[in-house]
Amino acid sequence: MTEQSTQLKPLYGELMGYMAQAPSNGGYLRDVGLWEQFHSVIDQISTIAGEDYGRFKLTVYPDSDSPYVKGNEYRSRLNGLIMNLHSKYFSEEIPPFSGAPNTVVTQSQHQSQSVSVVMIMEVQSLIDKQLFTNKSLTEKEKGFLEKIKQNLPNIKTAVDLLSTILTIGKTLNLDVSQIMKTLGL
Repeated sequence: MTEQSTQLKPLYGELMGYMAQAPSNGGYLRDVGLWEQFHSVIDQISTIAGEDYGRFKLTVYPDSDSPYVKGNEYRSRLNGLIMNLHSKYFSEEIPPFSGAPNTVVTQSQHQSQSVSVVMIMEVQSLIDKQLFTNKSLTEKEKGFLEKIKQNLPNIKTAVDLLSTILTIGKTLNLDVSQIMKTLGL
């Protein structure tokens, strides 16, 4: 695996997680954090790959209530980006969405993995919301959230997540109440 592939792998996995959670019924998505995070991942991919992936960014439509993106466009661009990365960097892997499993797993293993992906995506969404909307965060708190976010691709279980959060908090001399406040809990 090349250095680029190694650096892109967590972002590729993140995109797969987004696709798993993307609504399939079309409509409009009004969660600004959703497309800001998607665009942030695109920017990171562009930097690592040395190629402009901006064509996969979503069109944000203004509205009197709140801006929105089209759900079908989100799924389509997300799918296009995943398939592009697969063909350039991960072609030795089974194609995403092919229905062919990488390994045979029991139903309980599969369900456990699905729960873990959802849990990690929810934590990432929570962190992104805090980073993008909470203007009162100190540099120390922002650093705490960024360090957790960097570690999310390596987390496999709820215990790993809790341990990571507490270890990073302890390293930065944050107590449990400060950690909860920083996470917006």
